[in-house]
Amino acid sequence: MSSARPVCQSAKSNAETTDKCPVCQKTGGCDSWLSCEICDRWFHTKCVDISDDTYKVLQKIQNCHWYCNSCDNKIGKIIPALGKISDRVDGLERTLTQMDQKLEKQVKDLEEKFKIQKLKLYY
Repeated sequence: MSSARPVCQSAKSNAETTDKCPVCQKTGGCDSWLSCEICDRWFHTKCVDISDDTYKVLQKIQNCHWYCNSCDNKIGKIIPALGKISDRVDGLERTLTQMDQKLEKQVKDLEEKFKIQKLKLYY
């Protein structure tokens, strides 16, 4: 499989591949292929029920993303989990910023007390 992808990011012709379609296990037999962006396997469009007209449209889309059925089911679970992780990270960053601000204030207070104590010692 070539790492360089056409405009669709997931389409290529039969002449560009030596990959086996995971559905039919054949390397040829179809002029159009789609690559799953998650598992990076190449599928004959006909084996995954993509019509020639749909395939032509996909080739014209500049940021085309396609996932095989197996990965599509998994991504449906991953995306909400990533959203929850992102929310937790945002919350932790807010907490860290608040703690940093409190710590800076405490350091300034201690420095001020130290200056006062130091001045008292000199006089």
